[in-house]
Amino acid sequence: MPGQSLPSSLNPPCSGIRTQAFERCKEVESSLVSRLAGVDVETGVTETRKVEEELMDLRVASYLLFHAPSDVGKEWAASCIMSAVDSEQVIKFGEFIRKHYIRCFKRKRGCTPSISRCSSRPETQSALLANPGRAPQSHTEARTKALFRDNYRCILSGTPDLDSFVDMCMDEARAEETHCAHIFDESTNDISSAKVVIDKKEYAANVWTIMRCMGYPHILDELKGVSVHRLGNIMTLTGSLHRMFDDLSICLDATGNPNEYIVTPASPRFARALAAVGCPTKVTLSNIRGLEPPSPTYLAIHAACHRIAHLSGAAEWYTRLDREGDVGCNHTTVADSDEDMFATVLADRLERLPGVEYDF
Repeated sequence: MPGQSLPSSLNPPCSGIRTQAFERCKEVESSLVSRLAGVDVETGVTETRKVEEELMDLRVASYLLFHAPSDVGKEWAASCIMSAVDSEQVIKFGEFIRKHYIRCFKRKRGCTPSISRCSSRPETQSALLANPGRAPQSHTEARTKALFRDNYRCILSGTPDLDSFVDMCMDEARAEETHCAHIFDESTNDISSAKVVIDKKEYAANVWTIMRCMGYPHILDELKGVSVHRLGNIMTLTGSLHRMFDDLSICLDATGNPNEYIVTPASPRFARALAAVGCPTKVTLSNIRGLEPPSPTYLAIHAACHRIAHLSGAAEWYTRLDREGDVGCNHTTVADSDEDMFATVLADRLERLPGVEYDF
């Protein structure tokens, strides 16, 4: 069964369209659970996968009512759910959110970027840091400025960057290679030409449309082109923490104090992993350099995605999809029983190509 069943009521309670949308989602969920229970376990593998995927997408739409990163986003989700002409369109709305919001942040495991090396020597620093107010223009420049801002160490665990440790003769017990980690991935600007129709208006089917509808119309301008490398979108992380952040295994929840966050794991096993890599449960991301810290808005959007993905089952589903895809790439034939999954993996790889339309 994908994800967690919807709770009995909205918490905290609210009136109006969100409550109506939630009740509608509960009805659709009940219908899908009944369908799933009626499928023959022995012969209905294809039907089971189909209904499970629909149930997952329904829960994506439903949990958006609870965990969208803004009140505007929650109201937008409710409006889309209530304006859907039938249950299928409610599910399609969840599919749209899954493919263009969750997948934007749930990056394929095993595809962590190669370590971006840069010199920590003073002459290199002075050239790039002469104008601290200038946004980085490349991955390498972002890496250098972020390392300087983060005091040449992982911004979460405090582990020194290995190259900086060697170049600067740091007096530390240990060091580790670090990555320049983007909150919104660099590939986010690879805009799809697929279309979505919302309230009878046509928009590009991508994460920027979702951000606009959730009340963040400025984010596209903030991260357009090379601006995706701005320091507000960058963190210096060890390889392990970078992978967990990109895999939605952890998120950062604001405490209410400036730049202070709780490092929230997706499950107890990731809590153990955080302890194993020396990451504290609470971190402060401010810096003494006067440079832009990681954006609280971007981190809140990532954290909301983290919750919706795990509650709906989409995080586990994409992990399985990526694992199956990797296995499929190493085989020249596909067993009959795996054909449905192979088709799903292929669709996931092609989902950003033109020709996909959503209408709700």
